[in-house]
Amino acid sequence: FISISFMAQYGCIIVGGSAAGLSAALTLGRSLRKTLVIDAGQPCNRFASHSHGYFTRDNEPPKSLVATARDQLKPYSSVTLLDASASTAEYQEETMTFQVGTKDGQMFTSRSVLLATGVKDDLHLINIPGLADCWGTSVHHCPYCHGFEIKDRHWGIIVNGDTALEMASLFSSWTKRITIFTNGTSLISEAQMQTLTKREVIVNASPIQEIEHQEGQMHHIVFTDGKRLAMDTLYVRPPFSLGSDLHSQLKIELTETGLIKVNEFGKTNISGVFAAGDCTTPMRQISIAAANGAKAAVMINAEMAMKDFQV
Repeated sequence: FISISFMAQYGCIIVGGSAAGLSAALTLGRSLRKTLVIDAGQPCNRFASHSHGYFTRDNEPPKSLVATARDQLKPYSSVTLLDASASTAEYQEETMTFQVGTKDGQMFTSRSVLLATGVKDDLHLINIPGLADCWGTSVHHCPYCHGFEIKDRHWGIIVNGDTALEMASLFSSWTKRITIFTNGTSLISEAQMQTLTKREVIVNASPIQEIEHQEGQMHHIVFTDGKRLAMDTLYVRPPFSLGSDLHSQLKIELTETGLIKVNEFGKTNISGVFAAGDCTTPMRQISIAAANGAKAAVMINAEMAMKDFQV
């Protein structure tokens, strides 16, 4: 007897070809699993010139990391890389397979799916002209990724409410010169203000009109009252959305913060569907994405091996 699911073209389709997706592809390739990686070439770190904190690859451009990862997949003939945008995904009961479609009309079937689709930073929702232009150059979101190179300088943080104290305390590891910009009426509590004042953190509640910059390197913040403040480094945690809507099509549960809900090995609430990388965790670091991609691939292979062995 041969399971009808063995009629699938691939053992796994991976949607997303950055750190998590390519790491998973490597593990599945080494497991001799026929794997398809569909990638649209839009990773969220594409705005950064260099990445940091990745073991043995510190200070390397993100594009270089991806190029090396793709090149190192060449010996694994069971892995196929496809430059395309996945737009549809559904489970087909009659064949017990997943069908994934691309925007250009291609269709593929697989026994499992790994979503490594990342997130999109919705900077436009902050509505500060110039902010998006500086993203990845002089406006950042992660001090672990970009803090060392600008340590001890004057850092600005666009933040309000309870998160202000959290970010100021964290960032004090890199610099003691911190200004919080609430961009309007401050929602920071009196007790939190006392702590910030004690640590000489400045809180500026003036509404921001724009960020002045030269080719992405900011040099002034302009306020609605016409005042300008020299500043060359800003941090912000922008609103985000998931990198695709495939999770919705597959009826995958999300966390309270809008990320894909997974267990330790990337399993979602839908059997056969896994997720890894930035779409599953607020810890947006390449090393963590790569590790989670490998862990998910191990479980994907283990589940297929168990099913195959019991046929």
